[in-house]
Amino acid sequence: MRRAAVLGGGPAGLSAAWLLAKSGAKVDLIERMPFVGGMSTTITLDGCRVDYAPLVFQFKEGEALSLVKRLLRDDLTKVRSKTKMRIRNRDFDYPLRIGNLMRGLPVGLSLRIVVDYLYALLKSKIVDSADISFHDWCTKRFGRSLADLCFLSYTEKVWGMLS
Repeated sequence: MRRAAVLGGGPAGLSAAWLLAKSGAKVDLIERMPFVGGMSTTITLDGCRVDYAPLVFQFKEGEALSLVKRLLRDDLTKVRSKTKMRIRNRDFDYPLRIGNLMRGLPVGLSLRIVVDYLYALLKSKIVDSADISFHDWCTKRFGRSLADLCFLSYTEKVWGMLS
């Protein structure tokens, strides 16, 4: 029998452990917190239920959503909310909408975002390159300026590195 150790009981760790167990492996799930769920956990503080961290799963219809619905059943809470992204001390719609973003940013930066995005779009049509890192994935889809402004700088702040 195969054995596996999974570090972390967040959504990714729980998914990995579940799939390994389903394939017949004996799995040890190692979590440092006294609960599983990672940042998607709801905890009770002074009698109030609060989210451990501001994390939202956004699914399109498909296999992943079907699996979550099947596993969570009645514990799944569907919430409609307006998610915002804070950029340069202003709130913008998230997922990003180009019109909303362009109206709220300085003209020079807006133009640079559009030019970089069009360049990335054109380059992706001409050169088929693999996404080796998160940096590659972001710049290929959003252009360098928007990737830096919205995603790469955040990743660097949260994780202390860029990959």
